[in-house]
Amino acid sequence: MTSPGSPQGSHLRGDERRRALAQPGLGWKEWALYSGLKPWIGLGLLIVDVWALVTVVGLASQPTYGLWAGLGLEPLTVVLVSLLTALTIYLNLVVWSYLWANPREGDLRRGTFNPTALRPFAVGRWTPDYPAWASGNLGKVASDASIEEFL
Repeated sequence: MTSPGSPQGSHLRGDERRRALAQPGLGWKEWALYSGLKPWIGLGLLIVDVWALVTVVGLASQPTYGLWAGLGLEPLTVVLVSLLTALTIYLNLVVWSYLWANPREGDLRRGTFNPTALRPFAVGRWTPDYPAWASGNLGKVASDASIEEFL
């Protein structure tokens, strides 16, 4: 057990320390793209959704807004708000999928993915798997892999 003031990693000994120093982990850019920006982009999408909804509801409820007030088209307001909400939710799904879609087991090989409206991208651009997927190496078993390495 190490004291709270000791440097990080001081509890590691010998081989463990050498392996930890040889593979330090993600850098700042990778950390920001792969996990650090997720909550902030999600919050930004929520802010845009609320802003769009408030704008449409505000415009539709104006008594001096000629077409709305003159014709009494309140049902059109409900339809417009519903369509705008559905569109923004779908655009959020597309943005999230473009950045952070995780590949499913059957979609690991290039060319096997079939885009759908709910899953337009196989692998997100800001996931650690994207470079391997783009080069066609994701899902291929390396010849030098051994089970002992993971035990």
